[in-house]
Amino acid sequence: MSPRRYFLPILAALCIAATAAPPGSAAPPYRADAGTGMEKSNLTFDINDIWWPDGEPGWGIQFVQNADLAFATMYVYGANGQPTFYVAVLDNMSPGSGVWSGPLSATTGPWFGGPFNPAAVVETEVGVLTFIMSGPGTGSLEYNVGPTIVSKTIHRQPLRLENNSGDYFVVATRTLSGTNCGLLSDYQLPKAPSDLTIQQVAATATVTMAGFAPGVVTTCTADPATYTQFGRLGRYVGMLSCDGGARTATMQLYEIVNGVKSITGRYDVLFDDGCMHRGRFSGLSKTP
Repeated sequence: MSPRRYFLPILAALCIAATAAPPGSAAPPYRADAGTGMEKSNLTFDINDIWWPDGEPGWGIQFVQNADLAFATMYVYGANGQPTFYVAVLDNMSPGSGVWSGPLSATTGPWFGGPFNPAAVVETEVGVLTFIMSGPGTGSLEYNVGPTIVSKTIHRQPLRLENNSGDYFVVATRTLSGTNCGLLSDYQLPKAPSDLTIQQVAATATVTMAGFAPGVVTTCTADPATYTQFGRLGRYVGMLSCDGGARTATMQLYEIVNGVKSITGRYDVLFDDGCMHRGRFSGLSKTP
């Protein structure tokens, strides 16, 4: 698959992205367990986003992923200090893994202000680009342009905080781990559909979860919860008070993606007895 047909339509958008990011505006490297004491595995392998290296503003890379194929556009500076673009079509090297790799190409073509002549477009393969994801918001980028080899740690570039406020009807998976889970019969009850309410102002929110742990608790609320964002992926962290303070738990909702009248993500809830409830969830807004 040639990247030529993908390159020109997104060139203008990438130029805007390259100049719009101020120094120091990127989020720190994402760790799903940061500040919570919760270990995480099986992190997302959705790489769709603008990525860049902290402390090196003005250049970056954008991944557009569909299934096991991703198109990468890298905007850097050449040896002459002028903007330079490279493109790559990356394969997911092992299905479901965080390793993506493919040939890197340079493309030249006719001036954008004149008539477009497709015959004037020249694509030259110059090396190989590999991206290895180490967490939902961080990874290593390695590529070569001829004999020049580059290795960088890159992170998702947040543009603007999402506001995920709403009432959602949620379905979710649930896995139990940690201490006491196998000792309490109420933890073994079937999982029922549940409700999620988010009231958010900027980076502060109130999160209410109801029905997600039947037989254990009825309703839990984190007020306040802190919202952060890593590129397009959001995360809420807070302490839950359940059923009028009868139980407490440490909560994080993470890898949050805001959709049209919908929300998806993962959750970790560590109860005060040491039992962890963990899973994925998908919610539809109760407001048409």
